[in-house]
Amino acid sequence: MSEFKEKYGEWGIIFGATDGVGKAMAKSLAERGLNVVLIGRRTEALESLGKELKEGYQVDYQVVTEDLSTDGSIERIIDQTKKLDVGFVSYVACLSVFGPLYEQTWEQEEKMINVNIVSFMKYFHYYTKLFKEKNRGGIINVGSMSGITGAPYIAQYGAGKSFIIKMTEAVGFEMLETNVDVMVPILGSTITPSFLESLPDTEAGKAALAAAMTPEECMDEIFENFGKTRSMILGDLNRQNAQAMAGQPSDQTIEFVGNLFK
Repeated sequence: MSEFKEKYGEWGIIFGATDGVGKAMAKSLAERGLNVVLIGRRTEALESLGKELKEGYQVDYQVVTEDLSTDGSIERIIDQTKKLDVGFVSYVACLSVFGPLYEQTWEQEEKMINVNIVSFMKYFHYYTKLFKEKNRGGIINVGSMSGITGAPYIAQYGAGKSFIIKMTEAVGFEMLETNVDVMVPILGSTITPSFLESLPDTEAGKAALAAAMTPEECMDEIFENFGKTRSMILGDLNRQNAQAMAGQPSDQTIEFVGNLFK
């Protein structure tokens, strides 16, 4: 049994495992010997990933097809996995709609609220209590630089990531006297399908692509530091940018970020 598996338990659950960062997270857990529950909306893609992990790492997997924007999704996931020895969970799922707020429908806003805040809080509340009672567990909630800077044209996404960052940092402190590790890695530009689809064909877009990290690079840095820190910005360039922006008025930061999307 791997040291990681012995410390955290038999199973890890990834909320938003279909592709990108969530897929890389699933692979990282499988590499460390954990069986994985893969949660997302696309059953075929999740099954394909599960088979790949089973063949490559000799782990078991379970697919739970759920849309985290719908009522009761977290409750259904908990019900389907409650018999497993779950010791690690990661909330990677997010939802964003590009464009100014006044062009978006309330239905779009409500779905984003459900994925980025409501479902996240239900998940975080449940597993924090569960792991506290067991006095064992690991939690990684994925943040974003947009949660630090704010992000015009994906404003609610940035606000939701800010919520996740601050909740995780604070609850991580609350769990210090337990054997539960809590972390929020804060990602900058990351080469995922959604990132490539939304990338503007501009000089700013080309610069963002050149500076972007791969999901695998993110995982290397995350697991090198998991259990040692509760919050960290990934990537030297992202850390440098955050330090530079920390000394300027927020209006300037918002203007800079907003112009990247124009």
